[in-house]
Amino acid sequence: YVHVFSNGYRAPNFRQLQGDIAYFLVYLKDTDVICVTAGTKGWFVNKGYSKDTNDVDFERRSDLYGSLFALLRERSRHFRERTSRKSGDGETAADEAADGAKSRIRRATRISRRPGRRRRSAKRTRPCAGLGTSEQQSQERRSARQPQSAAAAAQQSDESDSESGTDEEEDAVERRHESNADLPSEYWQIGKFVRYLKGGNQTSTIISLCALRDFQLNTEVCQLAIRDVGGLEVLLNLLETEENRCKIGSLKILKEISQNPQIRRAIADLGGLQTLVNILKEPSKDLKCLAAETIANVAKFRRARRIVRQHGGIRKLVSLLDCPALNGPTSPEIERDIEVARCGALALWSLSNSTKNKRAMKRAGVIPLLGKLLKSRHEDMLIPVVGTLQECASEPDYRVAIRTEGMVEDLVKNLKSDNAELQMHCASTIFKCAEEEETRDLVRSYDGLEPMVGLLNKTDNKELLRRLPEPFGICRLKIFGSSRSSTLLRSWSGCSATSQR
Repeated sequence: YVHVFSNGYRAPNFRQLQGDIAYFLVYLKDTDVICVTAGTKGWFVNKGYSKDTNDVDFERRSDLYGSLFALLRERSRHFRERTSRKSGDGETAADEAADGAKSRIRRATRISRRPGRRRRSAKRTRPCAGLGTSEQQSQERRSARQPQSAAAAAQQSDESDSESGTDEEEDAVERRHESNADLPSEYWQIGKFVRYLKGGNQTSTIISLCALRDFQLNTEVCQLAIRDVGGLEVLLNLLETEENRCKIGSLKILKEISQNPQIRRAIADLGGLQTLVNILKEPSKDLKCLAAETIANVAKFRRARRIVRQHGGIRKLVSLLDCPALNGPTSPEIERDIEVARCGALALWSLSNSTKNKRAMKRAGVIPLLGKLLKSRHEDMLIPVVGTLQECASEPDYRVAIRTEGMVEDLVKNLKSDNAELQMHCASTIFKCAEEEETRDLVRSYDGLEPMVGLLNKTDNKELLRRLPEPFGICRLKIFGSSRSSTLLRSWSGCSATSQR
């Protein structure tokens, strides 16, 4: 039982009710192997592994002892004789062994590389022996880093790739990080599962991935713990294996932890974006979805967006938008196609913050595909699609295309949606496109002014008011020039004043 529950126990739930904590196989020199149960009441020997049930026989077959030390002294004569010998300073051999173990633990928790040193140029190794890993490669990722503050991480990102500092500086850093008593238990548990990922076979790798997913990966502690113990490199290496289950498990973890800004930059530094782009051409739709969502999280800063473009990621993401049936009868296969298109739109939404990416998307044929997806009735699909159009509407070519492809009618229709986020993106897109006189005429012809009046009259919709600053909004509203113009301006002014209060 290797899974660690939130309370730190390893025993299954039904045995925790009996007071069991964990189980150990003890190899003694003078007796057979024994299976020991650690419980809240003490230690005892159980009946061991049963081939009939393919599980541990939890029944007790020895007395109850207060410690493992006492149990082993009773069960093994050799252990009893060895531990009875006194050392020169009066301590028992067991005490010396315990002190030595503590010393080794302290040494293991020290950081093993200088600050500022990057792994961008280092060749990543595969973590699983069962997936084509050599022993020499598996040794290259043994060192683990300790948690760092956001300020320290930002400082490291600005430093050069070359090593700097003296041995004395490194020793000082090691001493400063030696005391880690304040770290939560999840940190050490994650480190243990990452070690299984590095040196285990294919089965243990999949089990470890499942165990890692049970942690609260949306918390910063767990996110940075995976990075600090070298788990990020291992997860990225798994994406280059031939086993889809390992890839899916790794991507599910990367998708969650890549919401952290420090993790995003670390993924880019380690060359993870290139691997994610390559996965987009895999036949598995699950892999495509997870890779696109991870790219959407990582591509929040300029360098990441540039890397995706330079490695052909935009064309691959645009191809994901080609969904054959949107509003027809649904089936599991069609739902998967819709999910693939949604994830592709999410990634393009993040990438569309770059002017060069917008042009690359246009060359890849994104405009007609966005127009087709805009007619979908799935709000989860519409939000990233309209968000992408909102970003691209700052370019004149896109504004013309939005008008000529018939997207204005769909934008006005979605203004009447009950989803506040969708309304906000539709309104922002219409405001940007309102610079074109033809677009203004279309909005009036589709009765688009009334829904916007309703939005501005919603004094509780402060997010919309925040996203549409007053000078920008008033300028666009004046352009529409209708009999309701004064009403719109009064509504906008009143809502803005309420928002400021």
